[in-house]
Amino acid sequence: MRWIENVAIKNDGRCHLDKALYLQFQDNYKKTRKFSPKFQAIKKQLENETDFYQLNEYELAFLTGETINSIRDNRRSLYVRWPYLKDGDSTSKTKVTYPLKAIRNKLESVH
Repeated sequence: MRWIENVAIKNDGRCHLDKALYLQFQDNYKKTRKFSPKFQAIKKQLENETDFYQLNEYELAFLTGETINSIRDNRRSLYVRWPYLKDGDSTSKTKVTYPLKAIRNKLESVH
């Protein structure tokens, strides 16, 4: 695993938001235009994570409001807006994570 800003560690397989839950969030938000208490709790959990936590792409999309496709396109562009890490070699099937500290720094620099 490569290190970015010396913050990368493994999450031991835990995550707060997976694909199924993210799709459920999208459907719910499109219908009501509000965060349900369930998703407010998930957002709070992500905000309370340490800087060493590694987000998956669904958690990143949830926090930033970007679509999954734009996040995936980000990895292919020359200007990488969201820093990411790949486990192992750089094949297309390699798991990609986003260091929370680097994401927080990017979000804070925008505001």
